[in-house]
Amino acid sequence: MEKIFSNLGLKIAALFLALLLWFHATTDKTFIYDFDLPLVISNMPSDLILASPVPSKIEVKIRGKGKQLIKYFLSDKEDVVIDVSQLKYREMDYVIRPEEIPLPKDLSLEVEKVDSPKQIKILLDYFSEKKVPIRNQMEVITQSGYVQIDSLGLKPDKVLLSGPRTLTRKIDQVYTERKILGSLNSSTSGLVPLIVPEGFNLKLSPDEVEYKVLVEKLTQKEFTQISVELVNLPVKKKVKIEPKSIDLFVQGVSQKVEQITPDKIKVSLDCDRLGTRKEGKIVPQVKLPKEVELVRIVPDSIKFTVE
Repeated sequence: MEKIFSNLGLKIAALFLALLLWFHATTDKTFIYDFDLPLVISNMPSDLILASPVPSKIEVKIRGKGKQLIKYFLSDKEDVVIDVSQLKYREMDYVIRPEEIPLPKDLSLEVEKVDSPKQIKILLDYFSEKKVPIRNQMEVITQSGYVQIDSLGLKPDKVLLSGPRTLTRKIDQVYTERKILGSLNSSTSGLVPLIVPEGFNLKLSPDEVEYKVLVEKLTQKEFTQISVELVNLPVKKKVKIEPKSIDLFVQGVSQKVEQITPDKIKVSLDCDRLGTRKEGKIVPQVKLPKEVELVRIVPDSIKFTVE
């Protein structure tokens, strides 16, 4: 055991030196290694836009000595650039040549071949933009005793749609995301994202809009002694009713309810509805301003006799 650990420092140094010699000999050999390089499109003409996706990287086989490949592996890779400044509105297959691959000048490396994709499909279309209306897909649910005032408001109510002309010309509206605003007992506002239409390179500006919901508490008000008007009285017959007036309760937004006066309420009994009956009970018809709704009437029906 003592022999194994004798001259331990010298043995470790010898092992380290052997590893260095092995590493030097190995990395001095020539290898071919696969690298993924970033791909970018540059110098797009102002009136054109990409109408189909292109890969974000390409796979390239690079030849060189091991030391050089290790240095390249650890370095920041330059983009492979496709210059489309001279291209026109059309679809084309672009083949990247090995000489277009940027390599560091201080490294002795060469491109063996562009492995994947071997060619890149580039589709250019005319750039187009237009304003389109927004359609709301949000649902408002108020608590019992509360009501939403008017429809949900969006600001702005139109957005700028931009992208390939072939796609934008088919789109005449965009939508908000689906969202439920539940159990509201007060007005609220916020931002809602817009759904970008399906299609490559379509954009919305802005991509979210402000919504506003007005919610108010419902108020009830009582009106007493509202006269019942008889209409369509039968010829040569007499119709008697009891009572001749009713009380009623209406409900609505406080401001609207307070504006209602008895002269804006019409209670009637249509004698045509009595048919051939000589007596009985019938529910009168109540006509109210559209801003309020009827809760109940007292009594809930009227006695009638026909003589």
